[in-house]
Amino acid sequence: MQIDNRNFFPNILNDKKYKIGIEVGTYEGEFSKQILNNWDGILYSLDVWDKLSDEYVDSSNKSSVETIYKVIDNINGFEDRSVLIRTSSEYGSKMFPDEYFDFVYIDANHKYEYVKNDIDYWYSKIKPGGMISGHDYISDFKINDHKDHKIWVYTNKEKTETKYCGLFGVNPAVNEFVEKHNKKLYTTNEYFGTWYIFK
Repeated sequence: MQIDNRNFFPNILNDKKYKIGIEVGTYEGEFSKQILNNWDGILYSLDVWDKLSDEYVDSSNKSSVETIYKVIDNINGFEDRSVLIRTSSEYGSKMFPDEYFDFVYIDANHKYEYVKNDIDYWYSKIKPGGMISGHDYISDFKINDHKDHKIWVYTNKEKTETKYCGLFGVNPAVNEFVEKHNKKLYTTNEYFGTWYIFK
């Protein structure tokens, strides 16, 4: 099932009749809210909700005080089917048995080694027929020897000012997984696209 942008991600969940999923890397909970508003399953939202090292450049790299209240506000009204988990991706994956989730959506640290590890941590937790997916698959990613690519985005309509977004290795990590497991990769038509693979 092909979708154009991640606003339509819940359409896949409804079409496949998925009932339980997890977002790994939740930040302020805006995408969790988008999912919960348009899907009636149970969603776990996992994040460290803590500032990582200063070397990790990302707009979501903030202290928990700045974000946790926004998360709570975003899931307000969904308490009966929304579960917040504050821990790392690795430890969080150990909390669940294999083949527990219908889908996993990864949007945590975007560096290659972290994305690769996140896919490895969570793939076994997905049921057969389920989906592993994530955010920030860059549409014009340039392959390089270091796996990570420095990403800038325009901050004005005239495209004269840019902002550095950090190192992104989502594309090579996802592409390697697809090749290794002989899977079909789907992506949305956005600069910071959503990728998804059915198990």
